[in-house]
Amino acid sequence: MKSSIQVGTRSKNRFQSYLLWLLAIFPIMFLFTVVPALAVTADGFVTKIDSPTEFDVGTLHLILNAKTSCEDKTYPAVKKFYSSYNPWTGMLSYPPASFPRNSKLIKTISESCDRIHIEVGSSVHLFFEGAQDGKQFMVARVVVDVWPGSQSLERGAVLEETPSVYQVSQHWVGIIWIDGYPISITPKTRMLTAPAFSSFRYGISFAYPNHPQVYAKLHAKDATAEFFASLLKTNTCVTYHAMRAADGSISAIQLRFWPNHVNIKEKRFLTIFKARIIDPDYKAHTPGSIQFKGDLLRRGPSLTILPDRKVQDWVSNLGMELVPQYQKSLSDVDATKIHFRFYVVKSFWSQLNGYQKIIDGAALRSYDDVLVAMPDGVILIPDSALYNLKNKAQLASLLEYAISSILQKQAYVDYPLFVDQNAGPPIYHIFGFFQSEQQLRLGIRQMYLAGYDIREAPFAWAVAQGKPVNNPVINSKHPDKEIPWYAAYAFNYISHYYKDVDYSKLKRGEKEYQQFLQELYKADPSLPHPKVAAAATSAAATK
Repeated sequence: MKSSIQVGTRSKNRFQSYLLWLLAIFPIMFLFTVVPALAVTADGFVTKIDSPTEFDVGTLHLILNAKTSCEDKTYPAVKKFYSSYNPWTGMLSYPPASFPRNSKLIKTISESCDRIHIEVGSSVHLFFEGAQDGKQFMVARVVVDVWPGSQSLERGAVLEETPSVYQVSQHWVGIIWIDGYPISITPKTRMLTAPAFSSFRYGISFAYPNHPQVYAKLHAKDATAEFFASLLKTNTCVTYHAMRAADGSISAIQLRFWPNHVNIKEKRFLTIFKARIIDPDYKAHTPGSIQFKGDLLRRGPSLTILPDRKVQDWVSNLGMELVPQYQKSLSDVDATKIHFRFYVVKSFWSQLNGYQKIIDGAALRSYDDVLVAMPDGVILIPDSALYNLKNKAQLASLLEYAISSILQKQAYVDYPLFVDQNAGPPIYHIFGFFQSEQQLRLGIRQMYLAGYDIREAPFAWAVAQGKPVNNPVINSKHPDKEIPWYAAYAFNYISHYYKDVDYSKLKRGEKEYQQFLQELYKADPSLPHPKVAAAATSAAATK
């Protein structure tokens, strides 16, 4: 028994010695083996491609070598997520993400890195091996998100581009840009017309209450080729039923056309948005004002227009440059012509808080003091948001979102659905949340046609609010929360439909915008001085 105990004790001491030896050398082993496994990770979107093995993700310049492993992660079709629709208030909550990362995987494919599907806008997950310098990184592993699955699209829009279609025998073929999508018309596409009094409406399906869909009360009919030819042009309304394939290409199953018009109900709706606008006296440097109607018990808020002609003209000229040409070509007496007016105003959100953010009886979505677009063509942008922007392309993207929402009659289309049932005057929620994606698509499309760098669009809202551009997010845990949903949606849209863009030919207008900021500071000295702010930003970036 004693011998056994001694042997046991001796064996235990040997084990303890071995354990202590392992603990002694473990820190040294950790330096050589564990550290590479704990290399930095990041999630983000590709913003520039130099070659299949060298590209940028935001501020990171990445280099892939022979040791880099690459994968494509294939997901189902992009889904739309909306919180429950409340029929009593007519409200839909803001979509938490239209580009979900937690969708169930279909498959993962390991690829040679020169064959992975990377486009500007691609979503990537990165595992770093080491850094060459401050901004260039060797990458140990790259995972690219691919969102293929086929998807049925049933929506509608006013045409903002001339269709590129022609007739073959009894069929129409070609490409027509509708709602920000390049939709192919094939001999199998059913082409229909609708009565002139048709209009867009959004309906809630009882089977899918979280997925609003656009439809038109149409009595569809076939028409002569001559009549169709008269409708295949800009300023025509179209509803479409189409299928989007794995590569993003879209083929139309059915299209329905009718002339754009303004009926009696829409005219009555537009009378809600009549503000009293007093232009500034630029010579006397006296501010102007925008006085909105209030309810029966109080006056509406009054916003201050900056009394600087250079600032106002600069923003107005850019805004009119971005308005589609077909709109500018319409006669001034045409009922469908929008008389756009752009105003730079003093920051207004604090003034509107006391009025529950209601202007002319309408509850506005102004994107956190960034922008207000009225359906009669008045677009307001506060000087504080202008001050936060970095270049002309970012401002162009914001203005395009507003212009698109007005041209697509989003306020009026939304009108019957979002009626507040509470006592008092009706409140019309101008920006239906599920229409934000349409604004992004059409805004980016028109921004591209105007020659501006569409890579500035995904984060323009964040920049205007003074928030950081989170691309990439280092060691991200929930990238769908750390990167705004609209940025993810915009990048995904860009990656599908702007693959062949030569970005070197698109303009950002950084120098022009810095000159504009100097003039803006003269108009409103309460803003921080641009040079001082730029120096502080530069100093912070070098730390």
